[in-house]
Amino acid sequence: MMSDASKQSSEMAVNAERVDIRSSFNGKDYRLFVSVPSGPVPDGGYPVVYLIDGNLHFGATTDTARLQGRWVDTCDPLVVGIGYPTDSVNAALNVRNMDLTMPVRPGWIENTPWMKKMAGADAGIKHGKVDDYLRTVLGDIRPRIEADYGGNPNDATLMGHSLGGLTTAYALSTPEFRKFDQYVAISPSLWWNDFTLIDEIGTLRKDIEAGRVKARVLMTAGEHEAPGEMFPHYSEKLAAMGVEKKDMVEMTAYCDLVDATQRFVDALRPAQSETFQIEYFTHPREDHRTAAGAGVVRGITFAMYRP
Repeated sequence: MMSDASKQSSEMAVNAERVDIRSSFNGKDYRLFVSVPSGPVPDGGYPVVYLIDGNLHFGATTDTARLQGRWVDTCDPLVVGIGYPTDSVNAALNVRNMDLTMPVRPGWIENTPWMKKMAGADAGIKHGKVDDYLRTVLGDIRPRIEADYGGNPNDATLMGHSLGGLTTAYALSTPEFRKFDQYVAISPSLWWNDFTLIDEIGTLRKDIEAGRVKARVLMTAGEHEAPGEMFPHYSEKLAAMGVEKKDMVEMTAYCDLVDATQRFVDALRPAQSETFQIEYFTHPREDHRTAAGAGVVRGITFAMYRP
């Protein structure tokens, strides 16, 4: 009988080996989507892209990696989508909230009107467990990928969009999880917990200046992820679902991913050196939906570029 991990998805097209794993840190079940490049394992192993939200972005990331890998100055990586044992996009979106966020300051949700109305926002158990998630990535997933698939322990990229981008920025900012060589944060939700990562960025900058951070970093946002260009554009369909326009306006103004991401990058640019580089890119005419695909294309090219 075919196992659940081997069954074809009815909602997501995934051309990869699927591996189910239970975390030794939080006891949760995860599903890895693993795509191995053609050809022999290179010296040192395959460069690896560890993709947050594998259920959502694995297909686009793998296709991009294989295409970009045809260029002589771009590596063809092992792509590992870190997801959940479900074929439902909505289920994957809901379960990720706990894994991809830090604990919040007391009163933040209650004092942020639009946030209070988000599904599950007032249920603390659904948020704030990013530490155990990253411990799972580093302690359970990476060793298995390196042992079973020939992943290079010295050429690892962490990539994520939205809350996945927040998690990527958090890993870069936290010494315990700063174990990757490239970081790609696409439309990172730096607004989470009232912009804590930006407020505390001075500590990261000191680590960089002291030579304790060796990494290449790309952060991106869509042009329309800023006030004046609401995402999603308000429509009668949203009104019918009970989403009020004023909440959408408040959310867009509060989050302002363009400004937040630029502030994060600008704070670190003066600390660049031979061992630490950081870049920022604005995707023209993209919003939070479309910036994901644009960011994957640019992110793979950035992370795998070997001139």
